[in-house]
Amino acid sequence: MEHLKPRRMENLIERRLPDGLIVVNALTNELNAFSPSGETIWSLIDGNRTVEEIVQQILQDTAGDAEAGKEDDAAPECEGEVAFAQGETPGEQVHSFLELLKEKSLIEFI
Repeated sequence: MEHLKPRRMENLIERRLPDGLIVVNALTNELNAFSPSGETIWSLIDGNRTVEEIVQQILQDTAGDAEAGKEDDAAPECEGEVAFAQGETPGEQVHSFLELLKEKSLIEFI
């Protein structure tokens, strides 16, 4: 998985809310609110970065952050599901979040 490049699906609608990001799959009408860690990972998914490059960017961005690697629980209030980045380390969070996004047909790997 490390050398695969995640890319966002084309059938998505993104809306920035005052308290976070909502992504809707237009084919299924499924609404997803992202936790702060999830939103950070989402911002790095561009179809050009590999999974490993995303992990490295997260590690670089969180260097020295004592809270890094902890699970987060804040996300916008919505009628849909909240997508959390779960795991003990930033690397585990990236992997679990990407798998969740794939299951929800929000991304694909190329």
